[in-house]
Amino acid sequence: MSAPREHRTDRVHILLEGGLWRIQPLTRLDLTFSDEFLKDASRMLSQEPTDAICDLSLVPYMSSSGVKALLNIQQFLKAHRFQLVLCNLTPEVQKLVELSELVNVFTIVKDRDAALKRLGV
Repeated sequence: MSAPREHRTDRVHILLEGGLWRIQPLTRLDLTFSDEFLKDASRMLSQEPTDAICDLSLVPYMSSSGVKALLNIQQFLKAHRFQLVLCNLTPEVQKLVELSELVNVFTIVKDRDAALKRLGV
């Protein structure tokens, strides 16, 4: 029996589609959710490591815990020679990323189409 290729809760949607993981947190990435988010994403991505797009359009706030979760996902993918691309950052998350100088740490693009282009899809 093959492993499920989709995980959906009221706080995250993770889907393997077209050879790419699509990750969409549906709430704040803060101390109350970041560990669960990382656990869910790691469990799914470890089934079939490949490039991933993380759509942050529904994330109104992200704390250092959320940044840490995204860094862990990125490190996992890099270890397997794949990429994590962040897209659709809300203004609040964009500001945090800029103030924290994380623009040089993550691959960040405007939207899903730009993410697909960046990954060569």
